[in-house]
Amino acid sequence: MEVARVSRQPGCTRMIRIYEAEGYQIADLPGYGYAAVSHTERKRWQWEVQEFLLAYRPMIWVLVDSRLSPQRLDLAWVAWLEQKGLVYGILATKADLLTQKQRHHQHKVLSSAYTRSWRMSFISARSGEGVAQLHEWNLAWFSYAESNL
Repeated sequence: MEVARVSRQPGCTRMIRIYEAEGYQIADLPGYGYAAVSHTERKRWQWEVQEFLLAYRPMIWVLVDSRLSPQRLDLAWVAWLEQKGLVYGILATKADLLTQKQRHHQHKVLSSAYTRSWRMSFISARSGEGVAQLHEWNLAWFSYAESNL
């Protein structure tokens, strides 16, 4: 299932975009670390994203680069989500670029860094790995949320 175009250049999302998926909606939020924009623009994005998340309290997927150790910006973002009581999961992107040994190591590193994550998985836009599982998790979350929240 392809919902949004994946760009080779990070930071292309400049506003909150809502996409229809199969049984739920996905909000693509402006990035917080890689876009080449002014400090003022980045602060505006941060405010808009925080207001959106606090108003709608959605399930949040935090995308991290699977090849890297947890980054300062990712850890700060997750700390804010936890402080606000928002549910999040970790999607380790570019999984197709890791060897099995690297994947095993990174799984341990990421799991220990993001201990309050609802789910954690490797995913690849290129190979499609993890996409079906992500869809199932989204359906399960929305089914739970409709009944309990």
